[in-house]
Amino acid sequence: MIVLDILDRLEGKASVAAVVKFTCSVLEGREIKSSEGTLGTAQTEIWQASAATQIISLTLVNTHSSAVVINVQKKPKNKETLYNILPDDLSLGIGYMAVFGGQKLLISTTTGTL
Repeated sequence: MIVLDILDRLEGKASVAAVVKFTCSVLEGREIKSSEGTLGTAQTEIWQASAATQIISLTLVNTHSSAVVINVQKKPKNKETLYNILPDDLSLGIGYMAVFGGQKLLISTTTGTL
């Protein structure tokens, strides 16, 4: 389980801009919330906690015509250090999807195989 304290951020970046789409679902306080977006080549905010937050799931999909390298990190408030929550420089193939549920990372191909 990944937990964010107040003002901690979940950030990510990709080797190619605007081709990796993400959906993030969290439990913040007592509310389930979500965010959607696209990773850039610079650190892109996926979620910023406004209260104690548990990451329920993070889904990333490569929509590009070639493999893309991604990184997803936790950035604690008031610190410049980023902490990887996925393997460093994870390569997602064409059309592949990565789903992180807080404990396990699943990679799915375009045919749905894991």
